[in-house]
Amino acid sequence: MKTGKHVPQRLKTLLTEAYLARESPEIDESWQDRLMARIKEIGPIEAKPCFTAAFSQFVWRLAPFTLAMSVGLVFLLAGLYVTTQYDGLQLVTRDAEELVLKAVLGG
Repeated sequence: MKTGKHVPQRLKTLLTEAYLARESPEIDESWQDRLMARIKEIGPIEAKPCFTAAFSQFVWRLAPFTLAMSVGLVFLLAGLYVTTQYDGLQLVTRDAEELVLKAVLGG
């Protein structure tokens, strides 16, 4: 299998030759088979490696898990945020009561 940078140019040349040879009277019916055999000798054109194409399969595999974790964290943080504010309010009011009582009672 031959590969190289000029594979598209070689393929274009082969197809142009085959097209021009089609009009000549000495061509037999198997010219298409010979052309396809020559094209198969060229082999596949090498694709450039792409990081995003390889990465996308992992993204879609992890998407449901990420969504479930996000929803769970939203509910968890919503519950913690309310209780944290309530506990903080209790601490402030308790300290304020003690300060007032100390000021009033002189302790």
